[in-house]
Amino acid sequence: MIGSLKRIVYNPMSQKGRISGQAVVLGSVLSLSAIILTLSNVILARSLSQVDFGMFSVVVSLSAVLSVPTSGGMQLLLNREVSKRVIHQEFESIRGTIRFSYAWAVTIFCVVFLAAIVYDVNSSGIRSLRVADYKVASAAILTLPMALIAINAGVLRGFDRPVIAALPPQLVQPALLLTIVCAISLLGTLNLEYTLAAQFLALISAATMATFFARKVIGALPRGSLGSFDAGSLVRLTLTFSALSAIIVLSANIAIIYLGFEGLHKAAAELRVAERGGQLVAFPILMLESIIVAKFVASLKTEPSKNLKQYSKQSSRISFSLAIIVAAVLLLPGEKLLEFVFGSDYAFSYQPMIILVAFYLFHAATGPAALILVADGREKQVALVNLVSVLVILMGCTVWAEKYGSIGAASSIALGLLLAKILLLIIIKKKHNIFPGIF
Repeated sequence: MIGSLKRIVYNPMSQKGRISGQAVVLGSVLSLSAIILTLSNVILARSLSQVDFGMFSVVVSLSAVLSVPTSGGMQLLLNREVSKRVIHQEFESIRGTIRFSYAWAVTIFCVVFLAAIVYDVNSSGIRSLRVADYKVASAAILTLPMALIAINAGVLRGFDRPVIAALPPQLVQPALLLTIVCAISLLGTLNLEYTLAAQFLALISAATMATFFARKVIGALPRGSLGSFDAGSLVRLTLTFSALSAIIVLSANIAIIYLGFEGLHKAAAELRVAERGGQLVAFPILMLESIIVAKFVASLKTEPSKNLKQYSKQSSRISFSLAIIVAAVLLLPGEKLLEFVFGSDYAFSYQPMIILVAFYLFHAATGPAALILVADGREKQVALVNLVSVLVILMGCTVWAEKYGSIGAASSIALGLLLAKILLLIIIKKKHNIFPGIF
């Protein structure tokens, strides 16, 4: 078993069919996940008031931001580091790295959760147990299962197991959320508090399954193998990847958070629906990126320019082709699709969705630039570029969001992400003399 693991990671692209086969299986999982997530959002948008759905969107976005110090960057970091250590059979180092990751996540979660409670009490006082009064603490409590999922997914992807890594977060968690939400809706009135409780239970279940899968793979590693564990080096890498993750998460969520704290909950709800459409287009991109990280790490060992060009072009063409199909399904029916699915209150989400979909199509066509740079150990440059993106998004929101609502926020997101992608492509061209896109 270990020999096969080593061969898969060390020479992952030796068979062109392997990446296509993984893409088909993982694509099926992500497609089903997209359907389940869409159904969940439809039920929530129709069952909750628009203000409550906006509040739910704000809490979910806050949880993504608050998870950064707990597990930010852990998935990508473990993916890269486990892949490198498998190549050299440094299995004891892998175990030490994973133990460190668990300890880091639990320790930082305790600090973040206590800080969130103090913040909410100071801001709102102890008036009730409503999420509206404790939205930061409600978001913080979700971060521990999110951290466990991220850590174990990174380990599994490091062993070139992207399909198994995707099952808990992409299939189990949304399926359980949908089941619990439907059950509550049938038994009584669904409200914001019950919805967040369902989210927490679904995340805990997915985290348990992800931990089980990772432990099965780790348990097969031989004892007493070569390799040492350097805690100091890992702390530095964790802080670097946490900074990178913080910037990426902020770029994806800062607009909704800004709308929420400005009291524009209806605009936040509209942007949430539009963002769901953009994420459907982004699913093929995420799918291919989860497959090729370990392959990029291995390919950089030999003939990096030739391999990177070949692998990035193949993955870009697959993801762009799928993204075009998804975009056509979303955009051709016009506003009527959103009215039919989410209700008449969300017809206005169509215009911001067009803006986000256009960016994700460009993103798919121009290849996984950030992923290549991270695999090459240039995560600091990626972090700096994404920081510029966050600042552009924030400035755009302050200028456009209050006046133009969800359209202004979506335009800010697209502009910031577009600028970041162009800068990353320039760095790739300078470092490796390739264009990692479809051409």
